[in-house]
Amino acid sequence: MPPPEFWGENTVISMDCKCPGSGMEGRMDFGLFSKLRPGDQLKFVIADDADYEYAKKVISDNEIRANIIFQPVGGEGLGTLTGRVLADRLGRVRVLPQLHKILWGNKRGV
Repeated sequence: MPPPEFWGENTVISMDCKCPGSGMEGRMDFGLFSKLRPGDQLKFVIADDADYEYAKKVISDNEIRANIIFQPVGGEGLGTLTGRVLADRLGRVRVLPQLHKILWGNKRGV
């Protein structure tokens, strides 16, 4: 749980939801999602169909007031992911690139 100072009115929480492609989905605390506010964001990095379906299920199964962002892994495939989001009418979901991957590739720590 983030400390209380993280929840101040002048802060924005940017939280990742780890999808199966990350190998870390079992470490998620879904209870934190309901604590996110409308100005916060919840991000899903989508690597494949399994990640996409997982993200859709997480969204439908949890109370999420925050902005929802889908990002294609590696910063590529924006058009494909956007097409799926539009076809599935996921109106609350925005599709954005992983800008750091576009700028610096797979370099760690940036």
